[in-house]
Amino acid sequence: MKQNILLSMVAVAVLGIVSGCINVPNPVPGNEPVNLKNPVKVAMPMRWIESFGSVVDKTAEITTLDMVAPYSMDIPKGFSAAGSALNAIICVSPYECSVKLSTRENLPGATLSFWRQVISRVLIEKHNYKIIEDKGFKTSENVSAWKVTGLRTVKGKAHKYKLVVMLWGDTLYFAELFGRARAFEAGEKEFDTALLSCNLAFWRMRHAYECTNPFLRFDPVKVVPHANRGLISTSWTPIQLGFFPYAQLWDSPSNVYGFGINLIYLKQQRVGGISYALFNAVKESYGIQLAPFFSAADENIGLSIGLLYNAVRVNNGLTIGLITRGEEGSHGVQIGLLNFNSSPDYPFVMPIINFPIFSCFR
Repeated sequence: MKQNILLSMVAVAVLGIVSGCINVPNPVPGNEPVNLKNPVKVAMPMRWIESFGSVVDKTAEITTLDMVAPYSMDIPKGFSAAGSALNAIICVSPYECSVKLSTRENLPGATLSFWRQVISRVLIEKHNYKIIEDKGFKTSENVSAWKVTGLRTVKGKAHKYKLVVMLWGDTLYFAELFGRARAFEAGEKEFDTALLSCNLAFWRMRHAYECTNPFLRFDPVKVVPHANRGLISTSWTPIQLGFFPYAQLWDSPSNVYGFGINLIYLKQQRVGGISYALFNAVKESYGIQLAPFFSAADENIGLSIGLLYNAVRVNNGLTIGLITRGEEGSHGVQIGLLNFNSSPDYPFVMPIINFPIFSCFR
């Protein structure tokens, strides 16, 4: 009898252990921070999202005062800018806490819900975070956003991570806060306060004028020269000649340092010199850009003339046309009958001449 009872107890214990191994996917208690030893090898839909939740100081250290933030937001009180890149800026506190602001182009079809699910998987499955906050909200500009906060232990020390994702049109805006738990908690209030100053400048152009002004119904200027549009491929050339991209001497991604002349339509990567076409689109224009009808550029450093319509994403020179348009990031001058600009430094519409008036007060 005693042997049967003993055997039964052993069998129950074995079954309990086996069933526990099968039914518990994560043996870590849900109310304890995870002690991270080695990153988990988990396949994610895209590689770049794996950086979320690791560390946020992945940009070059600032060595000059020529620092460009990816979008307008105050530096949290008690933090200092320490590093910057093309689309990111790092701010640090004296106590092992850092903030990162960055942007990325959204993927076709990807919604905020999609990013919420994918990034949550990264934090939980790859970096072993315990999620302590997860909620969607609207910013002061009525932009859809989502924030998540996670907790984990690294080398016996508790760390916290907070991510805010804002989605508007085809751009994702990220704000991250990462650090030791105590430093994180000390800087979190200032981080949240700084988020209230976030200015994506959409209301100036999109909400107030997009529906009523036909010149502002289009997406921001994007000049994307495609390969195999030209007879010869080269890294650069002193002259470009042709009629339009499929009937020209050199390929569109080639850089032109001299003269770029197409009789009808020019679409070139970079022109350092003089470019001319009836419809002239240059991604980077350094010099003089001429077009009797339509002129477009991602960046203009020099003189851009589109007699009927002149659209430049970032204008750091002079643009002239019957109607001109600039985007956030511009610092130059617009001359035309009507000049539109979505930068918070400019009046959103100004006749005759437009320049960054409000930058003096920022």
